[in-house]
Amino acid sequence: MLSFELKGDRQTINKFLQELNLTKYAMTLGGIRTTISHPVSSSHYDTPEEEKAKIGITDQLLRVSVGIEDEADLIHDFEYALSQIELEEGE
Repeated sequence: MLSFELKGDRQTINKFLQELNLTKYAMTLGGIRTTISHPVSSSHYDTPEEEKAKIGITDQLLRVSVGIEDEADLIHDFEYALSQIELEEGE
């Protein structure tokens, strides 16, 4: 399991999530397939802003549960999705 923050706003986060092909969005994490969640849109949607700040839940935070897929395929999936949001920022 890992977490990372992606620069940008909700639109950028949504674009990144839509561009992933192998990795599937999930409200909760776990299982044999790689999944990704956006806590402020799912598990911590109703959590007060002060509480989210205390526990490190930002609008940019994404959580990934890595499954059994080939690591090169996962790297390609994330690189592709990142390249798509970088293209939009450069436009």
